Amino acid sequence: MKSVLQEQKRVKSEMEIMKERISRLEEETSQRQNEVISIRKYVEDEIKGNMDTFDDCLKTIIGLRQEAQALP
Repeated sequence: MKSVLQEQKRVKSEMEIMKERISRLEEETSQRQNEVISIRKYVEDEIKGNMDTFDDCLKTIIGLRQEAQALP
């Protein structure tokens, strides 16, 4: 049977492991949030279209499709 001290050491060790994992996940989450912000800025800046009339909307869609086909 394990002693109380052994169990306390085990629990303390597990807590440290969990703290490290939480820290890494928080850092990764922050990086992902920054990536999303960058992507949104790019989309807002680079992919704009004129949607005032049906013809403008159609021209925008055609232009976006042509750009998409030109991508590797």
